[in-house]
Amino acid sequence: SSSCSYSEPCFPIQVHPSDSVFGSSGSSGNPLSCLPYIRSASFCNSGSDLLAPHDQINLVSAFVDASNVYGRKESVASQLRVFEMGLLKSTTSPISSKDLLPDDVSTLLKCKGSLCALSGDQRANGHVAVTSLHTLVLREHNRVAKKLHDLSAGIWTDDSIFYESRK
Repeated sequence: SSSCSYSEPCFPIQVHPSDSVFGSSGSSGNPLSCLPYIRSASFCNSGSDLLAPHDQINLVSAFVDASNVYGRKESVASQLRVFEMGLLKSTTSPISSKDLLPDDVSTLLKCKGSLCALSGDQRANGHVAVTSLHTLVLREHNRVAKKLHDLSAGIWTDDSIFYESRK
């Protein structure tokens, strides 16, 4: 039936046309009617009961594997890596000189007047607490990677250090 068709609903963040960043007159140059904040989509049970409730298909990994930081796909993880010493890419804060998430130069959207942060999950730009958590994991990963690089005295490869630091 048509009620069981797969669709990605636009919820929960509707964008008002007069929004100064994302609306039709906004600074992003790419007007949106909603922010693409999708975690799950409905799915009809395959049984013969037409009145069966919808289930949710979770689009985010249920494993506690930090894929939200490192990415669910190898292509995303590759965008986040330096490929030297097992490090993740970062941007240095001009204020504190500490590592921040790298800028996402591939997006056309602006995040509160600056570029969006690049992370394994696009929702990292949705809330400052999520951005902070991703930044904390980035800093800890790079701290561990540098320590492992120094301890391995050149024996471990970049990949070995990266995946060991990810643990």
